[in-house]
Amino acid sequence: MFFRKRRRASVSKPNIKRVGVFEHLEDRKLLATLTVIRSADRGPGSLREAIENANFFPGPDVIQFALPNNDTIIRPLTELPAVTEPLTIDATTQPGYAGKPIVELSGERAIGFVYGLKLTGGNSLISGLAASGM
Repeated sequence: MFFRKRRRASVSKPNIKRVGVFEHLEDRKLLATLTVIRSADRGPGSLREAIENANFFPGPDVIQFALPNNDTIIRPLTELPAVTEPLTIDATTQPGYAGKPIVELSGERAIGFVYGLKLTGGNSLISGLAASGM
């Protein structure tokens, strides 16, 4: 058995514009992923530039590696910038990594006494990176 609703007499509705309501959400920070593609001391794709960019972007960031197979030793001439933001430096992303570090941070060409990596940002993680002569 079906029931029909009685239609009301049509009443003209006032012309009302509906405006969307926006709800304020919490601030969000995107995780920046930076890739080291050159073993050079500085310039685009270098570890130095990746650290500088990670310090610039607010919040935690990730540095990964994709160096050429025959050039996996990074030899900075001067001290690298201090890491001032939470940062993950993940050398296990280097192609060919199989449980032993492939990427090496070497101080053999550094001028004077230098820190290999200076972490001041807290909650940072370094994995799969070898260090020598620092």
